[in-house]
Amino acid sequence: MITKTVKLENLYFDPNNFRYADDFSHIVIPDDRIIQVGNQKPIFNKLKKDISSLIDVIMENDFIYIEMIIVKELSNNNYFVIEGNRRLAVLKYIQENYAIEDLKPNLKKIMESGLEVKVNNSLYDNDILMAMRHISGVKSWNGFAKAKLITKLKEVNEYSFQEISVKIEKEVYNIKKQYYSFKLLQQMEEAEYSILEIKDLYSIFFETLTNQQFKKWLDWNEETGRCHNEANLNRFYQWIIKVEDENGKKLSEIISNPQGLREVSKILNDEYALNILETKRNIFEAVQQSVILKEKDLNKTLQKILDSLNTINTSDLKRLSEKQENLLNEIYEIAQNNNAVIELFKSKK
Repeated sequence: MITKTVKLENLYFDPNNFRYADDFSHIVIPDDRIIQVGNQKPIFNKLKKDISSLIDVIMENDFIYIEMIIVKELSNNNYFVIEGNRRLAVLKYIQENYAIEDLKPNLKKIMESGLEVKVNNSLYDNDILMAMRHISGVKSWNGFAKAKLITKLKEVNEYSFQEISVKIEKEVYNIKKQYYSFKLLQQMEEAEYSILEIKDLYSIFFETLTNQQFKKWLDWNEETGRCHNEANLNRFYQWIIKVEDENGKKLSEIISNPQGLREVSKILNDEYALNILETKRNIFEAVQQSVILKEKDLNKTLQKILDSLNTINTSDLKRLSEKQENLLNEIYEIAQNNNAVIELFKSKK
């Protein structure tokens, strides 16, 4: 890469940056359309919502070249930013909203003469560069953006999972989970849910692919990248989005985080508990009322009682302390007074 000084008016945002692409499309805006106002203004408007604190820092401390912005050349001495869109947004915002005499030295020089940038003039894959920075690097994107880029590397760039792993230094296992989580989000979109409902569900689907009970219940198939139990899948969708009751009141999601999903996975085979889950929209109550879990707990309790009794022998009973005798009498009285226990023992004889 070479270093070059470029005027701010010749630097453009990258409309193909995955941080700002809130959809499933991998359609790329060609280089000759990048500088169009219709492709630049929406990105700048989105960035403005995310840079207020960075503006304050740069205005207070001046612009410091700790890490240079990386650009790619277009035509007519124009460049678009591969790395550093937020910093460019700050500089353009300052240029529009502050008087040059109020700026610190580096900022003033940038406004007058231009910004020093690194020009990527190699054949290096820009998508791989973004992946190294925002998937395995320090400037992390959200899960949706990461998964979308992984999907592009796999389906558009046609890299194998192993090739992606080597290029961005990420385990194949995690790359596959990110890719398949994105495929599950796409499957939900096919069921006519809006992108606004879907986009923030990435972590839920990522956890789903870690959970064997849910994968079986949904009939997950890695070869197709889809869940094939449509009835359970549609039921699941109603657990992870906000819904309206009969009066039009908006109800919160039943499952809103990976921990909630792990709890619900315990009762997937208990229809009684699932009905409570959907009626009460309360995970804790459904798990507490689960017949299957109660049976498991009873099995554990009875086994503990049996194991404990088997450790007591006749010689132990002869050496009981007063406290131990009191405890033994209390156990005896509880058993005598608990008709349910007595009837249980009678029925098992």
